[in-house]
Amino acid sequence: MKKKLLPNLILLCITLVVCFIFLEIVARASGVAAIYGYPDGLYQNDELLDYKLVPGASGELIKPEFTTRFTINALGMNDYEYAEKTEYDYRILALGDSFVWGAYGTELDEHFLKILETKLNENRGNKKNFQVMKAGVPGYGTDQELLYLKSEGIKLKPDMILLHFYTNDFDDNLASGERGANEKGQLIVKREKRQNHLVLFRNFLFNHLHSYRLIERAAVNIVGPKLGSLVGGDTIYNADELSNVYETIYSEAALVKVGRTFELIEEINQFATENDIPLAVVLIPAKLQVYADLQEDIMKQSKDKSPELDFEKPNKMFAIWAEKKNIMIIDLLPEFKAHNQDEDLYWTLNPHWNKEGNQKAAKLLYQDLIEQKVITDLVKK
Repeated sequence: MKKKLLPNLILLCITLVVCFIFLEIVARASGVAAIYGYPDGLYQNDELLDYKLVPGASGELIKPEFTTRFTINALGMNDYEYAEKTEYDYRILALGDSFVWGAYGTELDEHFLKILETKLNENRGNKKNFQVMKAGVPGYGTDQELLYLKSEGIKLKPDMILLHFYTNDFDDNLASGERGANEKGQLIVKREKRQNHLVLFRNFLFNHLHSYRLIERAAVNIVGPKLGSLVGGDTIYNADELSNVYETIYSEAALVKVGRTFELIEEINQFATENDIPLAVVLIPAKLQVYADLQEDIMKQSKDKSPELDFEKPNKMFAIWAEKKNIMIIDLLPEFKAHNQDEDLYWTLNPHWNKEGNQKAAKLLYQDLIEQKVITDLVKK
């Protein structure tokens, strides 16, 4: 029996190796297992902003759930080209990070800001031509958005500024200089994060074997988010890595983040006021703020080892502060939470909005801009 077992094991190993080699050849030849992420040449270093998008860069953003083509215009935006502003144009400059940049499974005209632009132009009450300019850059914090506004954004002669804020901006605002472009034009974190040996081994396989990428992609789509968090998905929130801005009682570290952020927004508001430009701050809800099942998972993880959590705390705090400073806030969280919890507004393995989420955000933004009488005289009532 033992004599037959060894040859059979050898034969099995040889068969598996041959099958794997065949799968690798097919995967490489067909190109069906491209590496996830952004194309080379998208980013360049910048002395003032740390990094920025390369005008004219184009390619595909590839994630397990979608592949989206995009082109960066001459102004360094993921948007169409713009001519010189005329007296008939009403320009809304949209500042923000990856949510404003877009291309996460949505074409340009499916992005919430372009849908908003279409709605405004369909209902304009005069001859004004609305232009919503997408000046978002993945990874940017409020500090970089302020610098961009003062150095480049103001040159575009905006009639209004929409500053989009996502909760990770609290942390990004204390991380100046930590990101930059490498020689391939990819965005990297300069301060290396420690990774365990299993993750390093997975990354080696992922970067060198097309067949492994194909198998991993199939497994993630079948098993779902929890496997995705181990192999590149980023919507499964670990309680140990959750931002402390969700804690009910803020620590000194959290207060520093919040204080720095409010200083930056106040400076943006002051700059906008000096230039007679209305400003609205749009609060973009994180997926964990919207879906109760995610919150339950986090609460289970954090039980007996983390401070008490309040997933609406950042928004409540923003509302109180903005009212004192007379700064307009458009908070999308209440209506996103009111949405049917069984209907997804976000991708499963990615923290950004899917097409339905973009449509909802555009509808809410349009309604808020009308209700808060920012552009009432420019659209039909």
